[in-house]
Amino acid sequence: MYKDLEEKTIGEKIIKLRKVHNLNQKEFAEIIGHHFDTVLHWETHDVMPKPESIKKVCNKFDLQLEYFHEYYFFYFNNPGERVRRWKEKKKYTYSKCYKLLGVSESTLKKLISGRIGLSYEMYLRLKKTRVF
Repeated sequence: MYKDLEEKTIGEKIIKLRKVHNLNQKEFAEIIGHHFDTVLHWETHDVMPKPESIKKVCNKFDLQLEYFHEYYFFYFNNPGERVRRWKEKKKYTYSKCYKLLGVSESTLKKLISGRIGLSYEMYLRLKKTRVF
């Protein structure tokens, strides 16, 4: 019945997921431990949910992180280690890396060490430079 619903955006994917499980926004929000307004915002404003929120949704509904966007997969699969391996494979210095990525040296080192998470903006930069 709902298999023909659009699912180009994360909001559309959430709507389809809810409808397939016959849930309204409030019920869906309760299942994933969020407020109704948060789900409404995701569905109607094309806002990327925080990675932890998508992980909750995926765990509750047995979905792969990539269903929503590959960013979430990379977020939870040691992006810093991927960057470190890319840096070493290319034989780049930290200076070369942070210049290529357009970030500060401290940001790059924090990402590699795992002290900060992968932002969507950083994901796009890493994708553009073919780290991922």
